[in-house]
Amino acid sequence: AAGGSLDDIVDLLSFLPDMRHVEELVEVVGKHFIEPYPSHTAVGVTSLAEPGLMLEMRAIAVLG
Repeated sequence: AAGGSLDDIVDLLSFLPDMRHVEELVEVVGKHFIEPYPSHTAVGVTSLAEPGLMLEMRAIAVLG
């Protein structure tokens, strides 16, 4: 979004084909966001849109 930043994100949805990496994902998210953290849901999936991807994310931000 134009003019948005990580501080504007209120919700994250992560898709992981290998849930063994969820702890690493939470650690990385924690390094890039400050309190109050956005809500975050991690979902295990059988595949992603592009072969070889390890993660897909959707973020919702509130601007203004």
